[in-house]
Amino acid sequence: MVSRALVFILGASFLLAALHNPTGLLRKIYHGIFSVISALGIAVSIQHLYLQSLPADEVPSCGPNLNYMLDTLPLSEVLKKLMEGSGSCAELSWEFLALSMPAWMLLIYSGVLLLSLIPFFKRERTKIFSDN
Repeated sequence: MVSRALVFILGASFLLAALHNPTGLLRKIYHGIFSVISALGIAVSIQHLYLQSLPADEVPSCGPNLNYMLDTLPLSEVLKKLMEGSGSCAELSWEFLALSMPAWMLLIYSGVLLLSLIPFFKRERTKIFSDN
């Protein structure tokens, strides 16, 4: 659930950046946003992989659904419970090339994070000769 939201937010921010076509400092701000969202996605993917790696008797019990928690609990408590996970997160329901969906998302988020950090380490090129 959280991973889907992060994918949506990341995609929406990519679309916004593409439509806006920023330059200079604003471009770095967009890349900072991409980096933060990707880092959150990496954290969620690692947590999910951890839950999948637990033995069946150590998997946390399932909790209430998200809508119920949002209606009854403060947001900080909802986020805490989402990070703790539930028993259904430990189920391995899909694999491709021997990797589960959280493993694929970890690779994708890591790639996006690396690509979004490039502008922070890239030097600005200066022209040696003027175009006269």
